[in-house]
Amino acid sequence: MRNPYDLMAFPNVAVFLNTYSYLDVSVAALSRVLTGEVNPSGELPVAIPDQYEIGHGLDYIGNVEHTKDIQTLVDRFKATDDMKKDTARKLTIHLNAVERFEQTGKTDKASKHLTGFQQLIAHDKKEWRYQ
Repeated sequence: MRNPYDLMAFPNVAVFLNTYSYLDVSVAALSRVLTGEVNPSGELPVAIPDQYEIGHGLDYIGNVEHTKDIQTLVDRFKATDDMKKDTARKLTIHLNAVERFEQTGKTDKASKHLTGFQQLIAHDKKEWRYQ
């Protein structure tokens, strides 16, 4: 919890999570990540010799960059019954719309559908097995 170079003390550990601070706000953020409340994100501000380049970073969901990646996650939840089928269907509709509007350059409409996507997740999340 001090600095990026602390990683060098644990060469055999496969996954690291570092706040670079022990302040209350950092510890609270760390607890939200560990409980799955938020997806961690960030990049190394320095290179770690013989381990990682500057800018290296991962997150829980595999650096989602496209609607197809998000759809894969929705399908995974749906297949394991962690998400209601109706919720998965609605999320898929939003994702299809976002992709279509992104392809046609209508970013304002894509943004509206992403907002709807987030609202649907916030509303239905309490009914999922996985939270």
